[in-house]
Amino acid sequence: MLSRSPMTIILVAVMTSVLLVSFGNSQSPDGPLPDAPVDLSASFNAGSIHLSWSPPTYTGASYIESYLIYRGEYPGSEVYYQETTSTEFDDTGIEGGRTYYYQVSARNSAGEGGRSYEVSVDTQPPTWTVSGRCTEEGSMDGISGTHITFDEQSPPYLSFETWTDNSGSYSKELPEGNYRARLEADGYRSEEDYFNVQGPMQRDFTLEKEGDDEGDEEKFNWTEILGIDEDEIKDFAMTAVIIVSSILLLIPITFLFIILFLLLIFIRLGKVRKEIRAKNEREGVFLSKRRRKKYERKMEESNASREKKEKSSPTTKKEEASAPSKKKKPTATVEEISKEED
Repeated sequence: MLSRSPMTIILVAVMTSVLLVSFGNSQSPDGPLPDAPVDLSASFNAGSIHLSWSPPTYTGASYIESYLIYRGEYPGSEVYYQETTSTEFDDTGIEGGRTYYYQVSARNSAGEGGRSYEVSVDTQPPTWTVSGRCTEEGSMDGISGTHITFDEQSPPYLSFETWTDNSGSYSKELPEGNYRARLEADGYRSEEDYFNVQGPMQRDFTLEKEGDDEGDEEKFNWTEILGIDEDEIKDFAMTAVIIVSSILLLIPITFLFIILFLLLIFIRLGKVRKEIRAKNEREGVFLSKRRRKKYERKMEESNASREKKEKSSPTTKKEEASAPSKKKKPTATVEEISKEED
Protein backbone atom coordinates (compact mmCIF):
# COMPACT_ATOMS: atom_id res chain seq x y z
CA MET A 1 0.00 0.00 0.00
CA LEU A 2 2.78 2.35 0.88
CA SER A 3 4.49 1.74 -2.48
CA ARG A 4 1.34 2.71 -4.33
CA SER A 5 0.71 5.92 -2.43
CA PRO A 6 3.15 8.07 -4.47
CA MET A 7 1.60 6.87 -7.74
CA THR A 8 -1.86 7.67 -6.45
CA ILE A 9 -0.72 11.14 -5.44
CA ILE A 10 0.74 11.75 -8.92
CA LEU A 11 -2.48 10.70 -10.65
CA VAL A 12 -4.54 12.95 -8.39
CA ALA A 13 -2.21 15.88 -9.15
CA VAL A 14 -2.43 15.33 -12.94
CA MET A 15 -6.21 15.13 -12.86
CA THR A 16 -6.40 18.25 -10.75
CA SER A 17 -4.16 20.14 -13.22
CA VAL A 18 -6.30 19.08 -16.17
CA LEU A 19 -9.45 20.24 -14.43
CA LEU A 20 -7.87 23.56 -13.50
CA VAL A 21 -6.68 24.19 -17.06
CA SER A 22 -10.10 23.33 -18.48
CA PHE A 23 -11.78 25.59 -15.96
CA GLY A 24 -9.28 28.40 -16.63
CA ASN A 25 -10.04 28.38 -20.36
CA SER A 26 -13.68 29.21 -19.76
CA GLN A 27 -13.30 31.94 -17.19
CA SER A 28 -10.84 34.60 -15.98
CA PRO A 29 -9.74 35.39 -12.40
CA ASP A 30 -12.37 38.17 -12.42
CA GLY A 31 -15.25 35.88 -13.34
CA PRO A 32 -16.75 33.96 -16.27
CA LEU A 33 -16.22 35.27 -19.82
CA PRO A 34 -19.17 35.82 -22.18
CA ASP A 35 -20.18 33.42 -24.90
CA ALA A 36 -19.74 34.27 -28.58
CA PRO A 37 -22.30 36.55 -30.25
CA VAL A 38 -24.96 34.81 -32.34
CA ASP A 39 -26.81 35.42 -35.61
CA LEU A 40 -23.87 37.15 -37.33
CA SER A 41 -24.76 38.29 -40.87
CA ALA A 42 -23.05 40.47 -43.50
CA SER A 43 -24.26 42.15 -46.71
CA PHE A 44 -22.66 44.39 -49.38
CA ASN A 45 -24.41 47.57 -50.50
CA ALA A 46 -23.32 50.94 -51.96
CA GLY A 47 -19.60 50.58 -51.35
CA SER A 48 -19.79 49.26 -47.77
CA ILE A 49 -20.35 46.00 -45.90
CA HIS A 50 -23.03 45.98 -43.22
CA LEU A 51 -22.54 43.60 -40.25
CA SER A 52 -25.17 42.76 -37.65
CA TRP A 53 -25.37 40.22 -34.79
CA SER A 54 -27.18 39.44 -31.54
CA PRO A 55 -25.73 39.51 -28.03
CA PRO A 56 -24.50 36.20 -26.58
CA THR A 57 -27.01 34.12 -24.68
CA TYR A 58 -24.66 34.06 -21.68
CA THR A 59 -22.96 37.39 -20.82
CA GLY A 60 -20.65 35.97 -18.10
CA ALA A 61 -19.58 37.93 -15.02
CA SER A 62 -21.30 41.18 -16.08
CA TYR A 63 -23.05 42.95 -18.94
CA ILE A 64 -21.41 43.22 -22.39
CA GLU A 65 -19.17 46.30 -22.57
CA SER A 66 -18.17 46.12 -26.26
CA TYR A 67 -17.80 43.90 -29.32
CA LEU A 68 -14.55 43.18 -31.17
CA ILE A 69 -14.68 42.76 -34.95
CA TYR A 70 -12.15 40.61 -36.80
CA ARG A 71 -11.60 40.78 -40.58
CA GLY A 72 -9.60 38.79 -43.14
CA GLU A 73 -9.39 38.22 -46.89
CA TYR A 74 -9.38 34.43 -46.85
CA PRO A 75 -10.92 31.82 -44.52
CA GLY A 76 -9.33 31.67 -41.07
CA SER A 77 -7.20 34.81 -41.61
CA GLU A 78 -9.25 37.18 -39.45
CA VAL A 79 -7.33 39.67 -37.29
CA TYR A 80 -8.57 42.42 -35.00
CA TYR A 81 -10.12 45.25 -37.05
CA GLN A 82 -12.51 47.45 -35.02
CA GLU A 83 -14.32 47.70 -31.67
CA THR A 84 -17.87 48.93 -31.15
CA THR A 85 -20.54 49.03 -28.46
CA SER A 86 -23.36 48.46 -30.96
CA THR A 87 -24.59 45.21 -32.47
CA GLU A 88 -24.20 46.68 -35.98
CA PHE A 89 -21.20 47.93 -37.95
CA ASP A 90 -20.65 49.40 -41.44
CA ASP A 91 -17.24 48.65 -42.95
CA THR A 92 -16.38 51.33 -45.53
CA GLY A 93 -12.68 50.51 -45.85
CA ILE A 94 -13.17 47.94 -48.61
CA GLU A 95 -12.27 47.55 -52.29
CA GLY A 96 -14.44 46.22 -55.09
CA GLY A 97 -13.85 42.79 -56.51
CA ARG A 98 -12.68 41.20 -53.23
CA THR A 99 -14.12 38.79 -50.67
CA TYR A 100 -13.95 39.66 -46.96
CA TYR A 101 -14.35 37.33 -43.96
CA TYR A 102 -15.59 38.44 -40.52
CA GLN A 103 -15.87 37.20 -36.92
CA VAL A 104 -17.19 38.97 -33.81
CA SER A 105 -16.51 38.45 -30.09
CA ALA A 106 -18.00 40.00 -26.94
CA ARG A 107 -16.10 41.56 -24.03
CA ASN A 108 -17.25 42.10 -20.44
CA SER A 109 -15.46 43.25 -17.28
CA ALA A 110 -13.69 39.88 -17.05
CA GLY A 111 -12.31 40.04 -20.62
CA GLU A 112 -13.00 38.87 -24.15
CA GLY A 113 -15.02 35.77 -24.85
CA GLY A 114 -14.94 33.41 -27.80
CA ARG A 115 -15.44 34.41 -31.43
CA SER A 116 -18.58 33.85 -33.45
CA TYR A 117 -18.75 31.67 -36.53
CA GLU A 118 -17.21 33.07 -39.74
CA VAL A 119 -19.18 34.90 -42.45
CA SER A 120 -17.96 36.08 -45.88
CA VAL A 121 -19.08 38.83 -48.29
CA ASP A 122 -18.25 39.26 -51.99
CA THR A 123 -17.89 42.94 -52.96
CA GLN A 124 -18.17 42.31 -56.69
CA PRO A 125 -20.92 44.67 -57.94
CA PRO A 126 -23.83 43.30 -59.95
CA THR A 127 -23.34 42.83 -63.70
CA TRP A 128 -25.57 44.18 -66.46
CA THR A 129 -25.88 43.49 -70.17
CA VAL A 130 -24.60 46.27 -72.43
CA SER A 131 -25.40 45.84 -76.13
CA GLY A 132 -25.54 47.92 -79.30
CA ARG A 133 -24.23 48.38 -82.83
CA CYS A 134 -21.12 49.89 -84.37
CA THR A 135 -21.88 51.71 -87.64
CA GLU A 136 -20.07 53.87 -90.17
CA GLU A 137 -20.53 57.63 -89.87
CA GLY A 138 -23.31 58.84 -92.16
CA SER A 139 -24.52 55.32 -92.82
CA MET A 140 -26.50 52.57 -91.14
CA ASP A 141 -24.10 49.86 -92.32
CA GLY A 142 -22.67 47.90 -89.43
CA ILE A 143 -18.89 47.46 -89.05
CA SER A 144 -18.02 43.84 -88.40
CA GLY A 145 -14.92 42.76 -86.49
CA THR A 146 -14.69 45.97 -84.44
CA HIS A 147 -12.57 45.45 -81.33
CA ILE A 148 -14.24 47.10 -78.30
CA THR A 149 -12.44 47.41 -74.96
CA PHE A 150 -14.34 48.55 -71.86
CA ASP A 151 -12.00 50.03 -69.20
CA GLU A 152 -13.26 50.53 -65.64
CA GLN A 153 -12.68 54.07 -64.34
CA SER A 154 -12.61 53.03 -60.65
CA PRO A 155 -10.88 50.26 -58.64
CA PRO A 156 -10.05 47.51 -59.41
CA TYR A 157 -9.67 49.05 -62.95
CA LEU A 158 -10.53 45.90 -64.89
CA SER A 159 -10.83 45.74 -68.70
CA PHE A 160 -13.38 43.76 -70.70
CA GLU A 161 -13.09 42.97 -74.43
CA THR A 162 -15.56 42.01 -77.13
CA TRP A 163 -15.93 42.09 -80.96
CA THR A 164 -18.84 42.97 -83.21
CA ASP A 165 -20.45 40.28 -85.36
CA ASN A 166 -21.14 40.43 -89.12
CA SER A 167 -23.99 42.89 -88.61
CA GLY A 168 -21.88 45.18 -86.39
CA SER A 169 -23.73 44.20 -83.21
CA TYR A 170 -22.18 43.34 -79.84
CA SER A 171 -23.28 42.29 -76.34
CA LYS A 172 -21.23 42.22 -73.14
CA GLU A 173 -21.86 41.62 -69.42
CA LEU A 174 -20.28 44.49 -67.44
CA PRO A 175 -20.16 45.12 -63.67
CA GLU A 176 -21.94 48.24 -62.51
CA GLY A 177 -19.78 51.39 -62.74
CA ASN A 178 -18.15 54.00 -65.02
CA TYR A 179 -16.42 52.92 -68.23
CA ARG A 180 -14.33 54.14 -71.15
CA ALA A 181 -14.99 52.33 -74.44
CA ARG A 182 -12.13 52.12 -76.96
CA LEU A 183 -13.09 51.09 -80.50
CA GLU A 184 -10.65 49.91 -83.19
CA ALA A 185 -11.47 48.67 -86.69
CA ASP A 186 -9.44 48.29 -89.89
CA GLY A 187 -9.90 51.26 -92.20
CA TYR A 188 -11.53 53.43 -89.52
CA ARG A 189 -10.31 56.01 -87.05
CA SER A 190 -10.07 54.88 -83.45
CA GLU A 191 -12.68 56.36 -81.15
CA GLU A 192 -13.32 56.65 -77.38
CA ASP A 193 -16.58 57.00 -75.49
CA TYR A 194 -17.38 57.37 -71.77
CA PHE A 195 -20.57 56.14 -70.11
CA ASN A 196 -22.03 54.79 -66.87
CA VAL A 197 -23.59 51.37 -66.36
CA GLN A 198 -26.38 51.23 -63.77
CA GLY A 199 -28.52 48.56 -65.41
CA PRO A 200 -29.21 46.89 -68.76
CA MET A 201 -28.54 49.41 -71.52
CA GLN A 202 -27.96 49.88 -75.24
CA ARG A 203 -24.91 51.82 -76.41
CA ASP A 204 -24.31 52.45 -80.12
CA PHE A 205 -21.02 53.66 -81.58
CA THR A 206 -20.10 55.44 -84.83
CA LEU A 207 -16.69 55.27 -86.55
CA GLU A 208 -15.28 57.63 -89.16
CA LYS A 209 -13.67 56.07 -92.20
CA GLU A 210 -10.03 56.90 -92.85
CA GLY A 211 -9.08 58.89 -95.98
CA ASP A 212 -12.54 60.30 -96.68
CA ASP A 213 -11.21 63.85 -97.11
CA GLU A 214 -8.52 64.39 -99.77
CA GLY A 215 -5.44 66.06 -98.43
CA ASP A 216 -6.65 65.58 -94.89
CA GLU A 217 -3.60 65.91 -92.70
CA GLU A 218 -3.01 63.58 -89.84
CA LYS A 219 -4.72 64.80 -86.68
CA PHE A 220 -2.78 64.63 -83.46
CA ASN A 221 -4.58 63.96 -80.23
CA TRP A 222 -2.68 66.30 -77.96
CA THR A 223 -4.59 65.13 -74.91
CA GLU A 224 -3.11 61.65 -75.32
CA ILE A 225 0.36 62.92 -76.25
CA LEU A 226 0.62 65.25 -73.22
CA GLY A 227 -1.36 63.04 -70.87
CA ILE A 228 -3.75 65.86 -69.87
CA ASP A 229 -7.28 66.76 -70.87
CA GLU A 230 -8.35 69.58 -73.18
CA ASP A 231 -9.50 71.91 -70.36
CA GLU A 232 -6.08 71.74 -68.72
CA ILE A 233 -4.43 72.61 -72.05
CA LYS A 234 -6.74 75.65 -72.42
CA ASP A 235 -6.02 76.78 -68.86
CA PHE A 236 -2.27 76.42 -69.42
CA ALA A 237 -2.43 78.37 -72.71
CA MET A 238 -4.47 81.16 -71.09
CA THR A 239 -2.01 81.40 -68.19
CA ALA A 240 0.93 81.52 -70.61
CA VAL A 241 -0.72 84.32 -72.64
CA ILE A 242 -1.34 86.37 -69.48
CA ILE A 243 2.24 85.92 -68.29
CA VAL A 244 3.78 86.81 -71.68
CA SER A 245 1.49 89.85 -72.06
CA SER A 246 2.43 91.06 -68.58
CA ILE A 247 6.13 90.68 -69.36
CA LEU A 248 5.81 92.51 -72.71
CA LEU A 249 3.94 95.32 -70.97
CA LEU A 250 6.38 95.62 -68.10
CA ILE A 251 9.52 95.70 -70.29
CA PRO A 252 8.87 99.13 -71.94
CA ILE A 253 7.55 100.58 -68.69
CA THR A 254 10.65 99.42 -66.84
CA PHE A 255 12.91 100.70 -69.63
CA LEU A 256 11.18 104.10 -69.53
CA PHE A 257 11.63 104.37 -65.77
CA ILE A 258 15.33 103.53 -66.14
CA ILE A 259 15.79 106.23 -68.79
CA LEU A 260 14.01 108.83 -66.66
CA PHE A 261 16.09 107.86 -63.64
CA LEU A 262 19.36 108.16 -65.58
CA LEU A 263 18.24 111.48 -67.08
CA LEU A 264 17.53 112.90 -63.62
CA ILE A 265 20.94 111.72 -62.45
CA PHE A 266 22.69 113.39 -65.43
CA ILE A 267 20.78 116.64 -64.89
CA ARG A 268 21.68 116.66 -61.22
CA LEU A 269 25.32 115.88 -61.92
CA GLY A 270 25.45 118.72 -64.48
CA LYS A 271 24.06 121.18 -61.94
CA VAL A 272 26.51 120.03 -59.28
CA ARG A 273 29.39 120.26 -61.77
CA LYS A 274 28.45 123.81 -62.72
CA GLU A 275 28.15 124.82 -59.05
CA ILE A 276 31.56 123.36 -58.24
CA ARG A 277 33.10 124.96 -61.32
CA ALA A 278 31.67 128.41 -60.49
CA LYS A 279 32.85 128.13 -56.87
CA ASN A 280 36.34 127.09 -57.89
CA GLU A 281 36.60 129.89 -60.45
CA ARG A 282 35.49 132.46 -57.87
CA GLU A 283 38.17 131.23 -55.50
CA GLY A 284 40.81 130.85 -58.19
CA VAL A 285 40.99 127.12 -57.76
CA PHE A 286 41.17 124.94 -60.88
CA LEU A 287 40.81 121.25 -61.32
CA SER A 288 43.39 120.91 -64.11
CA LYS A 289 46.68 122.48 -65.26
CA ARG A 290 45.15 123.31 -68.63
CA ARG A 291 42.57 125.59 -67.03
CA ARG A 292 45.25 127.16 -64.80
CA LYS A 293 47.44 127.99 -67.85
CA LYS A 294 44.45 129.37 -69.71
CA TYR A 295 43.60 131.54 -66.73
CA GLU A 296 47.19 132.91 -66.52
CA ARG A 297 47.30 133.58 -70.27
CA LYS A 298 44.07 135.55 -70.07
CA MET A 299 45.42 137.56 -67.15
CA GLU A 300 48.60 138.41 -69.05
CA GLU A 301 46.61 139.49 -72.13
CA SER A 302 44.32 141.63 -69.97
CA ASN A 303 47.26 143.36 -68.20
CA ALA A 304 49.08 143.97 -71.48
CA SER A 305 46.00 145.55 -73.03
CA ARG A 306 45.49 147.82 -70.02
CA GLU A 307 49.15 148.96 -70.00
CA LYS A 308 48.93 149.74 -73.67
CA LYS A 309 45.93 151.99 -73.11
CA GLU A 310 47.61 153.78 -70.22
CA LYS A 311 50.72 154.53 -72.25
CA SER A 312 48.73 155.97 -75.13
CA SER A 313 46.82 158.40 -72.77
CA PRO A 314 48.74 161.82 -71.94
CA THR A 315 47.08 162.27 -68.58
CA THR A 316 48.11 158.83 -67.64
CA LYS A 317 51.78 159.59 -68.45
CA LYS A 318 51.76 162.73 -66.29
CA GLU A 319 50.26 160.85 -63.40
CA GLU A 320 52.90 158.20 -63.77
CA ALA A 321 55.67 160.78 -63.68
CA SER A 322 54.31 162.54 -60.62
CA ALA A 323 53.17 159.43 -58.75
CA PRO A 324 55.62 157.08 -57.13
CA SER A 325 56.17 153.85 -58.97
CA LYS A 326 53.86 151.11 -57.84
CA LYS A 327 53.40 147.59 -58.97
CA LYS A 328 50.30 147.36 -61.06
CA LYS A 329 47.74 144.78 -60.17
CA PRO A 330 45.73 142.88 -62.76
CA THR A 331 42.36 144.35 -63.26
CA ALA A 332 40.71 141.37 -65.04
CA THR A 333 38.56 139.28 -62.75
CA VAL A 334 37.95 135.59 -62.73
CA GLU A 335 34.30 136.17 -63.46
CA GLU A 336 35.13 138.14 -66.63
CA ILE A 337 37.45 135.43 -67.88
CA SER A 338 34.83 132.79 -67.16
CA LYS A 339 32.28 134.78 -69.15
CA GLU A 340 34.74 135.06 -72.05
CA GLU A 341 35.35 131.31 -71.91
CA ASP A 342 31.65 130.60 -71.87
